[in-house]
Amino acid sequence: MPSFNFYHLTKSTFEEAVPKIMEKMLASKQGNAVMIFNNEPMLKRIDEVLWSVGGTRFIPHGTEKESFKDKQPIYLTQAEENPNKAKFLIHIGSAANENFYSKFEKNILIFSNNDEKELVDARNIWKKLKSDANFELKYYMQDESGNWAEKG
Repeated sequence: MPSFNFYHLTKSTFEEAVPKIMEKMLASKQGNAVMIFNNEPMLKRIDEVLWSVGGTRFIPHGTEKESFKDKQPIYLTQAEENPNKAKFLIHIGSAANENFYSKFEKNILIFSNNDEKELVDARNIWKKLKSDANFELKYYMQDESGNWAEKG
């Protein structure tokens, strides 16, 4: 059964949390990822952060601007596309549409406590997926220390 994991940011920014989640995903060696964004400024910020994690290393990834989209372990986009045959779909801020996300083995929605639209979208997707029972659902929220705690 495919999975859909929700990561609720309460202490970290996207720029702080996304690289950690991506490093964990890459370390699992379970497949490539598409990271889908609902706005260009956030895509550009995450692209920059992934190139300079901690100032000393980078997380391999690409965008439509780079060659060899099909070879990228993480592909950043605003379009519903899967050029690298990814098993993971990482939603930044709000989820892609169901026709697209249902094609992936694992979905990860990362959303902020500071954005009401993202919170509402996440709640609505959770309710829909819970009632459909077609996905294994997990919900993680940051604790006071910024660590992830499974809440559901």
